[in-house]
Amino acid sequence: MNKTLLAATLALATLTACGDNTPPPSTQVLFKVVLGGKNEKPNPITTNAEGTLIVNLSEDKKLYVSGIVSDLNSALTSASIRGPADTNTNADSLYDLSFLAVKGANNQYLISGVFKNLSDTQIKQLRDKLWYINVYTEGNKSGEVRGRIE
Repeated sequence: MNKTLLAATLALATLTACGDNTPPPSTQVLFKVVLGGKNEKPNPITTNAEGTLIVNLSEDKKLYVSGIVSDLNSALTSASIRGPADTNTNADSLYDLSFLAVKGANNQYLISGVFKNLSDTQIKQLRDKLWYINVYTEGNKSGEVRGRIE
């Protein structure tokens, strides 16, 4: 199955499983996040792990995050949206993301979150590509894969 289609299907299931059954409004801005070890800062990580997440910013200032990460070197321990930061800088956590292991898959996880009431400053930072998502594992406590929200 196409990984993008799989990610989109699983993302929709994840949003439903995480308790917010309301889909994003039709007026929205879509962003994509491509996760990889080479994006980790200050030191890139050599890993087979990869992931794709879709981020929707709705006109009512809600942020919907959903996607999948796979082939992690060890169990996922946390995932978060971080910022503001440029591509070479680390930043504080803004929002913690939920994650759920995919049954029968080796270190594959659904990642999601819904965040309400973003400020105008936060929306500007998001649109200016100053936010990123980082995924942490037992084996890479400083982060195994990272991707800019673009």
